[in-house]
Amino acid sequence: MCEKKKLLLNVLLTPNIKNSFEIGSGYSNNTGLRVKIIWKKPWINSYGHSLENSFSISATEQFVDINYKIPLFNNPLEEYYLCQGGWVYENNIYNLQSQVVMLNIARYWKCIDDDWQRVINLYWYINHCFCKNNFIKDIMIICPGININRVKKRGDMIPYWGNSQRYSVNISANYWKSDIDFIIFKAQNIWIRNFFSKNRIIIKSDLNWVEVNNLSYIIPVFRFFFDKSFGIRGYEYKFVSSFYNSFQYTKSIISTFEYQYNICSKLWSAIFIDFGGLGNNINWKKDFKAGFGMGVRWQLPIGPVRLDIAIPLIGLVRINHNLLHFYVNLGPEL
Repeated sequence: MCEKKKLLLNVLLTPNIKNSFEIGSGYSNNTGLRVKIIWKKPWINSYGHSLENSFSISATEQFVDINYKIPLFNNPLEEYYLCQGGWVYENNIYNLQSQVVMLNIARYWKCIDDDWQRVINLYWYINHCFCKNNFIKDIMIICPGININRVKKRGDMIPYWGNSQRYSVNISANYWKSDIDFIIFKAQNIWIRNFFSKNRIIIKSDLNWVEVNNLSYIIPVFRFFFDKSFGIRGYEYKFVSSFYNSFQYTKSIISTFEYQYNICSKLWSAIFIDFGGLGNNINWKKDFKAGFGMGVRWQLPIGPVRLDIAIPLIGLVRINHNLLHFYVNLGPEL
């Protein structure tokens, strides 16, 4: 006969701090010194509303990003509304000055019977552009979208098994008073597997595909939709996207194959190859690029740090181009 037993527990709950601040800085040849401040207010009222603001200042660009989150009672961690607002001012090396205001309303939810998170959102975007003190044009876009994503992993900050899938579609049309007709499709997949305890393989693929009726104003608009952080190591910043297309590319296909070996418990060595192309109508003879390199992965309490050096394999003789490039990256791999 099974005997019932009781375990008495005392639980002490304390509210999260009302405000937290993060301050960081960095330097690049393109923007100079950059300072970023993040202000988080994890709870505003008894309904669980929260606020996160970020501010970034550099010589060529300043932006403000505001996020207000409204959780739903049934599943507050996975189901919520997100209201976003942003302002960006940019004055780049090509004498292109622009001020951007962006608003976004999104609804997040996840079904109980699967792991996919679903998002429906509506962007409102307006860009006020100048070039050499001459007014170009105001661009306004109303852009509904839908995306789904799923992340599955086993392990800690450096998972030994994992899959990440992200797909999204955004549509803008003159029918609802947008200045540009376009359809954007994005797909990203990351696959991680360990074997023989000390060996690890990472395969990544990233696709951005745009059909657009007016390429003239594509530069300022699509920086909100294209993630350039997933690039080809071995080339200078924006080299792949700018050499043939003057930053006006509408299609990109980039893949990565990486092998890692565990030197000790929290230190891994890596060897990798990145390859792909960017363009309007990708000509693989002209637009295809590949880079090869090696690096280390170091697991710190704040997250994994990736240090890489890489060289270009294709296109080196086409431009006055440095042979060796160094990359530092911090954050999760999935």
